[in-house]
Amino acid sequence: MPAGAGRMSFLLPPPVLQAVAGLEEEAVLLSLEEALRVGVLEEQSRPGVVHYRFTHAFFQQTLYEEIIAPRRIRLHQQVARAIEGVYGRRLDDHATELAEHFSHSSDPLDLAKAVRYGEVAAGRATAVYAYAEAVRHLERCVQVQEVLDPDDNLKRCDLLLALGTAMTSAGAPKDVADRIAPAAYLLGEALGETERAFRAASLALDGLSRWGAANAWRLPEWKTWTERALEHSRPGSIERLYADLAQVSSTEMTSADGLEFMRQAFSQARHLGDREIEFDTGRQLMMWLNWPGVAEERVQVAEALLSRPRDGVKGRTLARVLWQASFALLGRGRRTESETVWREQESLAESSQEASVTM
Repeated sequence: MPAGAGRMSFLLPPPVLQAVAGLEEEAVLLSLEEALRVGVLEEQSRPGVVHYRFTHAFFQQTLYEEIIAPRRIRLHQQVARAIEGVYGRRLDDHATELAEHFSHSSDPLDLAKAVRYGEVAAGRATAVYAYAEAVRHLERCVQVQEVLDPDDNLKRCDLLLALGTAMTSAGAPKDVADRIAPAAYLLGEALGETERAFRAASLALDGLSRWGAANAWRLPEWKTWTERALEHSRPGSIERLYADLAQVSSTEMTSADGLEFMRQAFSQARHLGDREIEFDTGRQLMMWLNWPGVAEERVQVAEALLSRPRDGVKGRTLARVLWQASFALLGRGRRTESETVWREQESLAESSQEASVTM
């Protein structure tokens, strides 16, 4: 069991309680009625589903700590297997509970399930912008994996990369750049995994960019991570374009040279077929086009991006594109269209609650 693992804290439906207790349905219902009567449990229901939980964490904590460790482990195993039995067709919907309970086991097969369900739970949390919850799931996955197989550096690297991505969105970018990305990079490089080493480098650059904002490129770490990104990316690839953009941001260039580079980068990005890099490059090009002589070209770039589907574009990237596009339109007197873009950005901030989007 990983250090610091939490106690059982989930809502348990009667079928799961019955399976764990090994009692007839009527006996379970009578016990629930008595617990409700004395105020130990409370009922939480929604259409088609009934759950019960402790009314106060103190009750749960006291009862939990009175159980000896071997019995606690066995109960966690029983609850996890009962959930699998009751919800066999919808296990992903219960990934959070399954990851928690299996993580308390000493059985390697159970621990492997804890990691797998934890990754599923993290993915579902990320899909609804619950980044802090995703971080919690992935931190536990890293802990469990260390117990399960401390020598599986490939799996550890992948978990660290996923954790770093979630932490960045959750508002801890500097911690990612200082701690998570370096650990993942060392593992990827030692394994000869160029793609993973690049992902770690780009994760660090993203973390530094979010933390340092416009002055990130002045940080000494920026040059180090840029060199690493260049080392682990192929010429002509999406990865190399990211690395080139990071390098250019820290290079003193004339306005003319910088603008020409960004034009070429945007053209290349559109041909690479990756919407994230297309939007990010287009956003940077709009920044270089921020003076009267090229204002119309800036609007053209904004229009091109606004006409594109948004799927595959990170929330932060999209927010920054919308910001630049709204000002490009406003600068040409197109206030109504600019306000429409602003409303989309506000909606994105409200739905995602991502730190870098809501700022």
